[in-house]
Amino acid sequence: MTTVLEMQPSNGAGSPTRLAHVADFCRELWSRNEDIIDERAQAALQAMHVLIAGCGTVGGSVVEPLCRLGACAFTLADPDAFEINNLNRQACLLTDIGRPKPEVLAERIRAINPFASVFQLPEGLTEKNVEAAVGRATAVFEGVDAFSSLWVKYLVHDAAARRRIPVLAGVDFGGKPTIYVFDYRRDPRPFYGRARMRDFKEGRLIQALRWLAYRDIPADFVPVIEDRLRSGRPWPQVSYCAAAMGALGTRALLEVAQGRTVRHVITVDVHGATRTTRRRLVERARWPFTVGRALVRLRRKPEVGEVRTPDGPSSRSAEVGVAVAAIRMAPSVHNTQPWKIRMTGDYRFVLDWDRGRILPATDPDRRGLCYSLGCALEAAATVARLEYQPSPGNDPNAPDWYAGRVAVHGVCEACYARAAALLKTRGTHRGPFFSELVEKSVLDGAARLVTIHQAQIAVVQERGRMVRVARLSAEGAAETLRQEPMLNELLDWIRISPQEGGWDADGFTRETLRVGPIAAHLVGWLKASPTLRNVAARIGLPKAIGSQVGAAVAHSGALVLLFHSDPSPQGCISAGRALMATWLSLTEANLAVQPVNFPLMVNHTRKEVLDLFDVPDHYSSVALLRVGRASAPPPRSPRLPLDRIWVQELPGHG
Repeated sequence: MTTVLEMQPSNGAGSPTRLAHVADFCRELWSRNEDIIDERAQAALQAMHVLIAGCGTVGGSVVEPLCRLGACAFTLADPDAFEINNLNRQACLLTDIGRPKPEVLAERIRAINPFASVFQLPEGLTEKNVEAAVGRATAVFEGVDAFSSLWVKYLVHDAAARRRIPVLAGVDFGGKPTIYVFDYRRDPRPFYGRARMRDFKEGRLIQALRWLAYRDIPADFVPVIEDRLRSGRPWPQVSYCAAAMGALGTRALLEVAQGRTVRHVITVDVHGATRTTRRRLVERARWPFTVGRALVRLRRKPEVGEVRTPDGPSSRSAEVGVAVAAIRMAPSVHNTQPWKIRMTGDYRFVLDWDRGRILPATDPDRRGLCYSLGCALEAAATVARLEYQPSPGNDPNAPDWYAGRVAVHGVCEACYARAAALLKTRGTHRGPFFSELVEKSVLDGAARLVTIHQAQIAVVQERGRMVRVARLSAEGAAETLRQEPMLNELLDWIRISPQEGGWDADGFTRETLRVGPIAAHLVGWLKASPTLRNVAARIGLPKAIGSQVGAAVAHSGALVLLFHSDPSPQGCISAGRALMATWLSLTEANLAVQPVNFPLMVNHTRKEVLDLFDVPDHYSSVALLRVGRASAPPPRSPRLPLDRIWVQELPGHG
């Protein structure tokens, strides 16, 4: 009887439209391989039986491309089931979570080629079945986890070497998939004699893996290896490395199937391939220093507290945790991060603030604090459904004042992933912008957003007016920093290095301020010496800083002034929400943003700025934003640990 295959119509409706013989199906399935894969190579691949020893990131990566290319016989061995964290890189769907990996991959193979032969070993490879599994194969793609199955890894190679069956061992070095080809048809020693059986048997991992070419480990992955060996956290793995592993492994198996000699180490540095020549040379130069430092550190015993644990107590609501994590990413004046989250129930908290993070010179009326709290509230609202009840108090200087109570009614599932990513990528960009103007449609969209929070924006894009705003910005910065309390407060929040006294994960860093080592040393001296600070102020430091501020403002794609009419604390909190919404919408449009508020801090420059934006003087100005397109993302501002802002319930606020 002739075997046939039912072919469904392309629209997915109705009964099968035609029947095809197996030969016709196979011919059509691999017809597009012609002139790249010759007939002899195609036949060799179709005749091959591949043992996939480990169906995770490494082994599982070759299954689908190998099947699509022409392999028709597989043995799939893995004792694990798919988990959610596999979805970022492995060949599974959400509906496959909890199912054995060999079973899912077998279904995938048969969904592509229903005539393929697939054996499953859901118990994985063991001392009892490894001989039979290897004996059935003509080639092995080995992705056995050395950390959990080191002895089994050796047994696979030993069994293959005795039968002269080639083994391709895949290793994932972060962004550099690497395949070690052990062609035991030519050299029947396990691992080519570069490893000892007793090291595998006795679990000595470092010694057992001496066959790895350590020079192939990229410099950017060495610190990751060091961290995981010390902390025991799961190894990081990404989709493009798995995809590249599949491509390399499939081509290598095709060569092996034809009996050809293959390079011992096959690799491609995906990260390096995207870098400039200069960056690649720098990576090569730093490799020995990176490895040497890691080896020295690994010889030490792990220090107390080195093992990382998830932020925040596990008993707290996951939904509240999502909201608080978003709050942690919000902007604040001088990056003070003043928020305090005080739990009052499983899904409720008080949005309060840390009295130790006041700015008496920069923010005497606490409007900046209220704007910052508003940014925090809006950040949480982008990822979670919130109910906000404002505080009954109306004086931010009162010792018991807080922003309000928040109830979290769940996570915004449809938009969470994108919104959380925007919060992390948003930042203050003090670097240069390209000269082109920002599209009007983007600015109009931001203008519509802020009205939800009873605020407005005005935009300046005419070059002449932008230059005038730049002059006022330089003048306002110089005049502000000539005031000793203002300059002292700014310097207090600059973090030069972790070695300085009072260092904390807040304020401004060298990276965020874009200052070089010489300027950093100068700032360090100014912080340490009030006398030198006074001298610098007298000889023109404020004017020099002002000139830099003005130059940056002049080269913007747009200047955006955010303003509102309600100066009360809750009115300022609402305006802060508008600022956060605007900033995120501009970030989503791939625009860089920098608040430049110096001209708004001096009365006469503020009045002139409002006139240039055609904004009446009675409005409260929230922020002046320079907006444009930059060649690189802003450096990441430091963030306080979650447990520094997430505290126990404050009595009286329940």
